Parts: sequence; structure tokens; C-alpha cells
Amino acid sequence: AEFASERGVALRMQAHGGYAHVLDAYALADVPESEALFAVGIMDFLELAGSAAHVAGRRVVSSETFVVINPSPSPLSQDELWMLAGRAYIAGINRLVFHGAAYPYTRSNGARWYPFAPDPASGVVSAGPIPITSDVRVGEPDWAFLPEFNRALTRLSYAMTRGVDRSQVAWLLPEREVPDAASIRVGRLRAEQGESDTSLALRRAGYPYDRISPSMLAGARAEGGQLVVGAASYRALILTDWHVANPDELAAVVQLLAAGVPVVVLGELPGRARGLVDAAARDAQIAADAAA
Repeated sequence: AEFASERGVALRMQAHGGYAHVLDAYALADVPESEALFAVGIMDFLELAGSAAHVAGRRVVSSETFVVINPSPSPLSQDELWMLAGRAYIAGINRLVFHGAAYPYTRSNGARWYPFAPDPASGVVSAGPIPITSDVRVGEPDWAFLPEFNRALTRLSYAMTRGVDRSQVAWLLPEREVPDAASIRVGRLRAEQGESDTSLALRRAGYPYDRISPSMLAGARAEGGQLVVGAASYRALILTDWHVANPDELAAVVQLLAAGVPVVVLGELPGRARGLVDAAARDAQIAADAAA
């Protein structure tokens, strides 16, 4: 991020799978980028890039989209493409890039290049031994819908960069990463595949949410009974499955409660502090703040 900034270049980055808390790492990028394959492309994962962008004050969030592990040679249907696009838009992603290649590319000898060449015998498109979605062939009859589809995505993407995000709930992501898992297409894709009960409950009740990291929580403040995290503000904070914390993180929750910010706890609050240095004193502080 520093290297790019010093040279006047914007950094677009997929931070998942890295060495920091995924939300803190996404927030370093000028354009946080998600993807449809990691963690099965579930809503809980897709929300991360947009959440970090809202906290960091970034306007553009991108995603490597329209890809699943696909043992069948049949391409994704238009309905499935629209579902994957809609899932990304709902998660705050407003720039969709076709997985593998963003545009047709022809070599100097006239041969068409595609990064995941289909097997001549089966027609299955693969990344090494793994079969994935489909070979997007611009201009062929099966893909005749593509220009209109792209124009629609462009209009939606533009509209989504004109407004301001209005997520109402901040939901703490205590661990540094969402576990990866295989996204396998069997039959047709399901709209809410793999989504957690908490995410489903919030969305179905009409509460758009962002995920925040523990360090974001530690630096949060209250204004007028609302939670302010960086450039974003929220009506409430949700804490789930939080087992271990740094003392400044839990102390921030106590201060937010005192300032009138609603806090919802699902499960237990942390029972000890992270790390071994001054463990007894820090554990005691965690216990006191959890009781408060």
C-alpha cells in the first residue's frame, strides 16, 4: 500500500488468505476486492470487502465474480449470473469483473487466449485439475445476451457509486479470517447457500450490516447514541462467538454502552485476554469489563 501510494498508483487487493485480520488488510487497499470462489462465495464472506471500504471511506469495491467449481460442462445460466451479481451488490460490491478474463484477448497469431482452457474431449473448463464455471465466448449464440447483461451491470455499478452506504448494524468479526471452503455447483446454485443464521436474520429483518475487526472496534467512538467506526456509523453493535480479546477492545464496548449505543450479545463474552505478556492482569481486566 505504501509502495503504491508513493508512486501515485491505486492498489486493488484481495486480502483474504493474508497475514493480518482480513478486514484490516482490505481497508489498506484503495479498491478492496472480493471473489466469488473463496469461502463458497457466501454472503458472510462477500460482506467483508465492502465493510472495510465503508470504514476506510472507499467508494469502489470490486469482485472476481461469476465463478464456482463446476463438474458439469454446462455454463452458468443467465439466472445464475444475475443471482451472483445480485449477491455481490447486496454485499456492497459495485464493480464486477468476470473471473479469469475481463475482456476477449487474441494473440498476435490470431489464436484466442483464455486462462482456463476447456478440455477438448469433455468441454469442461478447469484451473489445473479443478473444473470451474464456463468459457465465456463473446459473440457466440449461447452468449448473445452478454452485451445487454454487461450494460445492465454497468448501469447498476455506476448508480451504486453515487450514493452513501447506510448499513445500520456493525457486527464484530473476532477471528482474523473467514474459513475457506469449496464452492461446488451441483444442479443449480442456491441463492442463500452457506449463509449464516445471523446474516440471514439481519437481512430478512431489513437491517443491512457491516463487519468490523477488533482493532476497528477498539478505535470506535459514540456520537449521538450511534457507533462511529472510521468513516462509517451504525445504530447498533452485535457481538457473536467472541472468546478472546485484547483489553482495549472490550473496554471500548463498555464505553459505547455508557454512551447509549445498543449492544447485542449472542453467546458468551471473552473470558480471557490474548497473549502471554502480563496475562493475569490482562485476564482480570477482561473479566471486569465482561461483567460490566
